[in-house]
Amino acid sequence: TGYLGMDVKFEGQSLRITSVASGGVAQMSGVRSGDILTAVDNTQVNPTTTFGNRLDAKTLTVVRDGRQIEIKIGVR
Repeated sequence: TGYLGMDVKFEGQSLRITSVASGGVAQMSGVRSGDILTAVDNTQVNPTTTFGNRLDAKTLTVVRDGRQIEIKIGVR
């Protein structure tokens, strides 16, 4: 997730985005601190999910203010 410019932390089964780097890919795409990441490229995220050395995601699915939102990475 460092490649995208964001930090995340599991809270139970949920992966919360704890910070988004100013000017990073995540921020430029519309990701916000506090979003709950539920899927990467339509693959559900859980505590056993691994991303390897680099996350080349095209879409992130997040929950924000109780609504599910799909964010296209690199597109604003």
